[in-house]
Amino acid sequence: YREQDRTISSLMDGLEADRREELERLKRRHEEQMKKVVMLVENEMKLVSQTQAQKNSLLEEKLAISQESVAKARDELKKVKDDAYALVSELKRDLELALADKDKLRRELEWKAQEYERKKLIDAQEMETLRNT
Repeated sequence: YREQDRTISSLMDGLEADRREELERLKRRHEEQMKKVVMLVENEMKLVSQTQAQKNSLLEEKLAISQESVAKARDELKKVKDDAYALVSELKRDLELALADKDKLRRELEWKAQEYERKKLIDAQEMETLRNT
């Protein structure tokens, strides 16, 4: 029985050693897999970070382009506004000149009408004088 006990004990020790070996192997395998998982997660985080950086860069570029477009549009609008004010001033000046010309022409016409009436009166008086003589 002692020999059987030793054999059983030896077998049990062997099984225990095998079990520990298997546990160690599984533990190493698990650690390797976890390292791979950590590496994959780190790579994914790097990719996400790079993608976000590229996205931010594109957004900044678009913003700069938009700001430049807005600045150009403002400049063009200011130019159009200035041109419109200049045109309105020119039209106002032309209108004032036209009104002054109109007043001058009206006065000239009134003067000519008075001259005509005076000549007509003088002619009528001369005709009357000639008839009386």
